[in-house]
Amino acid sequence: AGNKKWAAFDSFFGIFLILNSITIGLSTEYKDDFWAHVESAFLAVFLIEFLMRVFFLTRESHSLAVFVDGWMVFDFVVILFSVIDQWILTDGNLPSFLSALRLLRLLKLAKLVRLIRTFRELALLLEGLLISMRT
Repeated sequence: AGNKKWAAFDSFFGIFLILNSITIGLSTEYKDDFWAHVESAFLAVFLIEFLMRVFFLTRESHSLAVFVDGWMVFDFVVILFSVIDQWILTDGNLPSFLSALRLLRLLKLAKLVRLIRTFRELALLLEGLLISMRT
């Protein structure tokens, strides 16, 4: 889903990814229950993003082949484990093997790689538009 027609969609949700990255850093520095609520709100945004992407891509391709894409599988796994960690296992007394789920939220930062590529493509589009306006 990295083509030009998804650039605005990726950029919009990329802003949330950047904000979430900042809040992950802040929540590490400042321990407070407030950050759990902020993280939960970001998870809701990312879940909506994922569901919208699946809906539109399956509608476009008329198949579930979207799950062949590595980024889609990555998003699914990260969101699934985040939902389990934040919304299902909320008591804080996790077995040690499940406490590793909390580390998976840091994997969302890997999405920044895709975001950087998207912003670079968007910058090239804007540059081309500006050049064409001058002529």
